[in-house]
Amino acid sequence: MISAQLGVEPEIWAEYGARAETRREHLSELRTLLGLRPFGLKEYRHFARWLTDLALQTDKGVVLATSLIQQVRKERIVLPPVPLLERICAQAINRANRIIFNSLTKCLDCDHRRAA
Repeated sequence: MISAQLGVEPEIWAEYGARAETRREHLSELRTLLGLRPFGLKEYRHFARWLTDLALQTDKGVVLATSLIQQVRKERIVLPPVPLLERICAQAINRANRIIFNSLTKCLDCDHRRAA
């Protein structure tokens, strides 16, 4: 189908992605054409913090991942690979757990903390 749309023979389709430079060049062109930004370390940190608020309400991975994907799309950023999305969700859950633990234990005195 794509070969027909591009007006090329289907047999050469397998050769398309053989050059890494071709994939990078075309990805760059598509990002520009679609007005998307790449996903980098800055975005990783931003979304891990952003997702922590939701992780304080639920630890359901599907809910977190769905919200994360929607927000990444809303901000017009290229979706990162699934393992990176999973890592962001896990980090948000860990942060939320630390916040909950600290809020539950901040009123305990030293004797209570040692007893636990």
